[in-house]
Amino acid sequence: LGSTESDVSSTSPSTVVPGAITEGAMLSTHTTLGFPEAATQADAEHALVGHDQWVSSYDSLKKNPRWTSWELTTAWMGNIDRTDRWIRDNSLSFTQATDSDYSGSGYQRGHICPSADRTKTRPDNQNTFLFTNVVPQTQESNTAVWAGLENQERSLARNNHVFITVGQIYEGTPKSIGRGVRVPSSMFKVIVVMQGAHPLPSQVTESTRVIAVEIPNNHTVSGSWTRYKTTLESIEAKTGFRLLSDVDPDVHDALAGKIDSQ
Repeated sequence: LGSTESDVSSTSPSTVVPGAITEGAMLSTHTTLGFPEAATQADAEHALVGHDQWVSSYDSLKKNPRWTSWELTTAWMGNIDRTDRWIRDNSLSFTQATDSDYSGSGYQRGHICPSADRTKTRPDNQNTFLFTNVVPQTQESNTAVWAGLENQERSLARNNHVFITVGQIYEGTPKSIGRGVRVPSSMFKVIVVMQGAHPLPSQVTESTRVIAVEIPNNHTVSGSWTRYKTTLESIEAKTGFRLLSDVDPDVHDALAGKIDSQ
């Protein structure tokens, strides 16, 4: 996987899954459960961006990631403070957002892979402040409802091996900030709770806990993230993605219509 100039010596957990045979796991542990859709480094709308800390498909026309996946365990957690310096992702040759796009826009620079998910080393944290890992987000979502969900995923990761995928949904009248940075109408997150050092897609069963959430990206969103639980099939219908694409199709279909009840 590629690195920025600031991330050439990361000591984070290996991104290669030993013995894995599925396409997603062969690329990175972050995509162990599969790609939501195809992405290549040559496609401006589906540009594959791979870092030691996360993997995404970047849409340079909307200047937002289409989807981003990462694993979360205690191996990624430490005591490093927030870097708090947003920088260009030099691994991407296509156009991306800049600070000036967000200045005075009324939207915050919302992390996709959170800063607090990557606190083991400074390079790990810095790579959450790349402009390929940000989306325009309302304060009400970013610092309240969405932040509560991020806290929950870290709580789960203390005793589990968690896989997370986030993506943007665009419905209604298109809205942009700055020089064409699209504002999503909502954001989804899928959290898959597993165990073991290197869990594989074959270990996902019909009883595996899958938390699917779609949170509106507006100024009226409020309350607990649990209000916004949904299903994989609802997210897939809105995005065209195939989530958990490397999981057995029958298991995927059994999980797709379930709303997390825990």
